[in-house]
Amino acid sequence: MKESNKAKQAFEDYFNLGPGRSLRKLTQTYREVGTKSAPTKHFSTLQKWSATHKWQDRIAQRDLEIAKARLDVIKEKATETGYAIFYKRIHDLGVIAERMFKLLEVGPLPPATIREFRGLLDDIAKEKGERIRKEAIELTGKDGGPIEIDHAAAARDSLTLLVNSQVDAREQKELVGGTNGR
Repeated sequence: MKESNKAKQAFEDYFNLGPGRSLRKLTQTYREVGTKSAPTKHFSTLQKWSATHKWQDRIAQRDLEIAKARLDVIKEKATETGYAIFYKRIHDLGVIAERMFKLLEVGPLPPATIREFRGLLDDIAKEKGERIRKEAIELTGKDGGPIEIDHAAAARDSLTLLVNSQVDAREQKELVGGTNGR
């Protein structure tokens, strides 16, 4: 179904209400303005247009495009002006993340928007050093074979460490005790 000019105008007005937008608020605004400039003053008409023309999806897409454009401007400024200071990048990414969180409060977002949001959060984590690459370390023994453990030597080494720590503790007590007794 082709979107009428009135429905298009209502969508634009709805979008311009911002993150706290609702069809009830738009209806109330139209009723206050009067019928001359308002595309409709009926809530049910706005509901129909919203569902038929997928306003929520279009708003999420537009919000995403705006956020991307703002991010591109920030990135461009950073590269053009040498403005790529660590803490400023973190701050700017945080501002964008806040805006994305506000979008989530409005309602469910399309999968593409969620992927972009997760990418943004991943960028923030990388900038802050919170993303550590997971690398597998493979240990092998002599000539790439299995690691051989000499259990008797390991037990002997453990026992030696234990005895040495007890001797050190006893010597420390005697040293402390000897200085107090003088």
